Amino acid sequence: MRDLLTRHFDQDAVRACHQIKAFIAATNVATGKVRIFTREELSIDALLASACLPGIHEAVVIDGTPYWDGGFRGNPPIWPFIYNSESADVVIVEVDPPAREGIPRSNAEIADRLNEITFGGALMAEMRAVAFVQELIEQGALTGEFGDRLKKLLIHWIGDPATLAPLGAVSKFNIEPEFLDFLFMSGRASATGWLASTFDKIGVENSIDIRARFM
Repeated sequence: MRDLLTRHFDQDAVRACHQIKAFIAATNVATGKVRIFTREELSIDALLASACLPGIHEAVVIDGTPYWDGGFRGNPPIWPFIYNSESADVVIVEVDPPAREGIPRSNAEIADRLNEITFGGALMAEMRAVAFVQELIEQGALTGEFGDRLKKLLIHWIGDPATLAPLGAVSKFNIEPEFLDFLFMSGRASATGWLASTFDKIGVENSIDIRARFM
């Protein structure tokens, strides 16, 4: 992966692109806290840290601190968008199915489902907090200076659980071009369908029921 990033990731160009904000999460191995790398801090090591699965890769050390995959603490982290963006809309692109039928049996199936639950837990906790604050705002329970600082987020979701759920744990290690093309086209189809059915809700209202989906 480092070789690929060296060929395709232009650190200087990314850091100079002020039109787009970026927030990449990694988990501090020592403290268990999330570290958010902003666009100005992005580097090959930061990207490697954000994707470092401890059972597969060694921890990535940055400035003397070891990091693992950011998904353990934010998958994705929502709060950077709240505090560092004027937009009220958050579009979540889900790459793991929210639920699976049946009971995992093999070691690979069990490990895969544990990872999905673990990585999904951070997002679920954040979305529960968002739903709680939304409810307080809607009820007019937050007033004064503190209430003025809060904004109501509008949450949207792009996903394709019908396609992703049958793929199973082994598919995550499949790097065959045909399979990657299949994922790419499936993702494009999901995004196209979402744009056609949901885009008019951007800036207006939630396009998913947060409480039903995350609580």
